[in-house]
Amino acid sequence: MPRKTASAPATHPQTQLDVFRSIETNYWQLDDGFDIAYAACKTAAQRKQLRDTLSAAEDAYWAAVADALADNSTFVQQLRDDLDKKNAEVKHQLENLKSISAFLVAATEATRLAAALARLAAV
Repeated sequence: MPRKTASAPATHPQTQLDVFRSIETNYWQLDDGFDIAYAACKTAAQRKQLRDTLSAAEDAYWAAVADALADNSTFVQQLRDDLDKKNAEVKHQLENLKSISAFLVAATEATRLAAALARLAAV
């Protein structure tokens, strides 16, 4: 009987902790930078978007805390890679807050990715 061969490992193997850290970074950098970003908001709509984004990031974070995240699919890995890139962009935006609009776009996208990752990677 022929032996079954193991499938090739994912190009970028990830652990449950790697996935969690991406989601955690999204939440904590938004939480830590909230006051600076809030002060830079020029309109009530921007302040609401910032509050809503932080709330969604917090929801994704606590969902990740509650769930065991461990999925080595390439789709989840790509989503995590995208979140890591967007988290780096949010960090850069917060360090050099020149445009609240650009920051809000980046923060909202990072949070959307974190929420999707939390849903998709949950076992």
